[in-house]
Amino acid sequence: MTSFHSSRCFLSLSLSLSLSLSLFLSLFLSVSLCLSLCLSPFSLSLSLSLSLSLSLSLSLSLSLSLFLSLSLSLSLSLSLSLSLSLSLSVGNAAVVKPSELSECSSLLLRALLPRYLDQDLYPVVTGGVSETQELLKQRFDHVFYTGSGSVGRLVMEAASRHLTPVTLELGGKSPCYIDKDCDLRVACRRITWGKFTNCGQTCIAPDYILCEASIQGKVVDGIRQTLLEFYGADPKCSADYGRIINPRHFNRVMNLMEGYTAVLGGQSDASQRYIAPTVLKDVPPHSRMMQEEIFGPVLPIVTVSDMDEAIRFVNEREKPLALYIFCSDKLAVKKMIEETTSGGVTVNDVMMHYTLSSLPFGGVGQSGMGSYHGKHTFDRLSHMRACLVRSLGMESFNLARYPPQDRQRARRVRMALRSPMIDFSKRTFVWAVAASVVAFGLFVTLLVILLIASGLNCTCWYWQGFYN
Repeated sequence: MTSFHSSRCFLSLSLSLSLSLSLFLSLFLSVSLCLSLCLSPFSLSLSLSLSLSLSLSLSLSLSLSLFLSLSLSLSLSLSLSLSLSLSLSVGNAAVVKPSELSECSSLLLRALLPRYLDQDLYPVVTGGVSETQELLKQRFDHVFYTGSGSVGRLVMEAASRHLTPVTLELGGKSPCYIDKDCDLRVACRRITWGKFTNCGQTCIAPDYILCEASIQGKVVDGIRQTLLEFYGADPKCSADYGRIINPRHFNRVMNLMEGYTAVLGGQSDASQRYIAPTVLKDVPPHSRMMQEEIFGPVLPIVTVSDMDEAIRFVNEREKPLALYIFCSDKLAVKKMIEETTSGGVTVNDVMMHYTLSSLPFGGVGQSGMGSYHGKHTFDRLSHMRACLVRSLGMESFNLARYPPQDRQRARRVRMALRSPMIDFSKRTFVWAVAASVVAFGLFVTLLVILLIASGLNCTCWYWQGFYN
């Protein structure tokens, strides 16, 4: 909840007025001192008395200015601290429904969460489609779903019956463009890690590679060397290489590979749901492999003539959850980012934008809606309510909005709308602080001059040759 009290609205106005008065008095004091140096001793004494009086006024004005600046700073700091404490203390009750596809993870959540969280506030519901459908019939304040686009449409349709907002993280085919002038060894190493982590079963894994035909062979060789380094000569025996989650998805990935000759990998074992890290060359853009998210350890390579064709290739398809660009040319990277749309972008790496809580994570279009991570999660799962608390005093300022209306009142309203008296922008605050520092510096300088001048006899000016 964001709340502002109307009494703060006068701080900026008072601060500006006091600073203007301070600067005016400083200028007046400087003029009086200059006149003092050019007039008689009697005029000098009179001018010094006037300057001392102005100095007292300046001191009071500066004190008021600094007090208002401090009050404004403390007010903003208190508001920030209050917002932070509210962010840490506010929480929502939630019904947790793990996927029925990951049976072991579901059982682990159901066993562990009740040990640390209140079961009434955070119940864990396991089961399949029927349990999910029954849950979606209930009325929630927010529905958060991660999974396929087909199920995401059903979740959104069910939530629409109660006008419940949703956050959908749906994945998609995340392209990975490799420029011919980048460091191919590093690029292949990072792409191999991102693609075959968890056996390719991550929503932001690179789905396919776009590169020029001239470097396709080098890319394959780089991936081959990296696979040998990561998983050894036989990935099936590697403790770091995973398996497909269930037989249905194993058969789905194997069906996608039908009709292709793998340049790397291609081996499989249905009894273990094992599919070797596989790379396919010269995949046709309109093949079945390029129509749906692979979500497995198969990496097709599609050749393009240049970056412009790669941009067209990406834009002709649904908006991906992530876009990966390996390129050393900053202008080319900027061009590709500006001319494409995706949920997120990582340059010269893969998947790492997901690890930064300061960055919003989420899809766009068919890859999802809404973003989360860090503060973005708090904003997404809470309602920011605007609250205005006003005083019943100073009613005369409100007369212009009340009927009966006339030209004079309408003119006042237009003037208030064009040049509002309330300004909490950062630029105004910086200007106010800078003006306070300048005014204080002028005050100290003039005060020193006054002290020096007041400690000398009037005739000293004649002794020093000021008057001839």
